[in-house]
Amino acid sequence: MATRKEIEERRQAVMDMLDRGANQLQIARQLKLNRHTIAKDMKAINRKANDLTNEMARETINAMFQSCIRTQNSLMLECWQIYSRNNDNIRDTTKHVTMNIRMRAIELLDRIVNNKMTTICNGPAMMELNRLNSEVASLKRGLDITV
Repeated sequence: MATRKEIEERRQAVMDMLDRGANQLQIARQLKLNRHTIAKDMKAINRKANDLTNEMARETINAMFQSCIRTQNSLMLECWQIYSRNNDNIRDTTKHVTMNIRMRAIELLDRIVNNKMTTICNGPAMMELNRLNSEVASLKRGLDITV
């Protein structure tokens, strides 16, 4: 039976070969192992990668979400400032805000607001709620309860 260190070294070798484009059969032949062992190693590698990805997401998602909302708020403010700009005090007519520019600012503002609402509706709280709903649905399926 392999030690923990040997398993980790073997899994590192599997990852290295995967990085070079090898498939399970090629890895098994190269490492002189059966394909079932390689498949188990790949499952363990994927499980570990998923755990690391989920941990990273949990640690960063709130900050990323907050950054998105702040950026959208800044963009909305800029659009309103462009739309509201008064041409009366601007001598250089090439710097006047035309009706076309004002309309484009309003259209962009509309897109930003819609994007912000999508961000909020799909944000961290909703993602967690959806995950919990999926878990409840899974439990119900396991109990043969109509979902």
